[in-house]
Amino acid sequence: MEAASLSDIANAIKDMPLKSRSSAGSLRSQKAGSHPGSIVSHGSATSRSTGGSNSSAGSALLRGSDRVRSRVSKRTGAPRIAASQGKKQEKRNFHCTFCCDSFKSKYDWSRHEKSLHLNLDSWKCFPSTGTITSPATKEVKCSYCGVPNPTDAHLNSDHYHGSCHVDGEPPRFIRKDHLVQHLRHVHQVKNPDNIESCKEEGPPVASRCGFCNIRMETWEVRVEHLARHFKSGATMDQWKGEHDFGPSIAAQVRHAIAPYLIGSESRAPLPFSATSHKDHLSQIRGASEYCLDKWRQIEVSSQESPECATAAPEPENLVQNHTDSMMFPDILAVHLARFARKQIRLGIMPTDRMFQDEARQVVFDSVDPLDQTIADNDVWLDAFRNRHLGGSPDGRGEE
Repeated sequence: MEAASLSDIANAIKDMPLKSRSSAGSLRSQKAGSHPGSIVSHGSATSRSTGGSNSSAGSALLRGSDRVRSRVSKRTGAPRIAASQGKKQEKRNFHCTFCCDSFKSKYDWSRHEKSLHLNLDSWKCFPSTGTITSPATKEVKCSYCGVPNPTDAHLNSDHYHGSCHVDGEPPRFIRKDHLVQHLRHVHQVKNPDNIESCKEEGPPVASRCGFCNIRMETWEVRVEHLARHFKSGATMDQWKGEHDFGPSIAAQVRHAIAPYLIGSESRAPLPFSATSHKDHLSQIRGASEYCLDKWRQIEVSSQESPECATAAPEPENLVQNHTDSMMFPDILAVHLARFARKQIRLGIMPTDRMFQDEARQVVFDSVDPLDQTIADNDVWLDAFRNRHLGGSPDGRGEE
């Protein structure tokens, strides 16, 4: 049988009905698109391996097939890439003013700050009587389940009333869901009707805004005011100064760093977070104790110098006894104060650079100036000197 010439084949294809040609093209398209992921990956690998070579026939074939892969990826791969990029670009505009966490919604942000950093409200279990009186009907009801005129047997056997009280006082919880769990597991109450009566409001929280410096007299006003700043695009890099809480309020802040440090700390390899603060504490504790061991080996005198009479109490015991309630900048400050006393005993007045290098040694195990710590913040360093070294103006210069 004589082989057909190329011209005959071309004419046959030209005369083929349009429907048949479309079906064949559709089949090829289905085969090409049946595994878009592997095709795109293979194209990428081929592109890397061939580089810029155009000399071989194989490269020409690959370039031709790349056009097919490009069309396939546009149809099948593009939506996935776009969705992935959309997730990455989703902004978290609401920034915690106590740690480096950020949130997509105002609700999540305000709940985080109040529950993890400064929660002054409490939830108290039902009172010692186990009953409440309806203001409208004057009817006496069970505090737990609402049964009218409950007997002692009902309170004690059904709800184990009073079993959780200490010296006649019911326990308190900082979160509502903790009280709900307590009522469910201890008092056998699934859906308490009057749980809102268990809430005890905390004192008013007055503070200042670090963006515009106005005073805010309540926590609710603070939430609304700061939320407007964040919606306008404000970041913690723009925050100036402290919160300026009253002393009794400031003493109850937990797992936080100074707000003016958050902007720079957010760019650290491991930013400080309320949910991972123990990592920072254990790191600084371990490094501080390691340095303490080295200092003990080279210490030449145990007599405190008159220059450090205003220094903080000996922090070896302070670090060991109070780290659970201290924040990691405070532990670093205690370490630097101890470092200062050791230097003063040797007749050396520590400079800012010495404090900054020591902080880098503790946090990064190096003294590379590119590794920034909170000691590189002038405001924090001034506050440290005033608190632990009585200002020590003579040590501000560089060595």
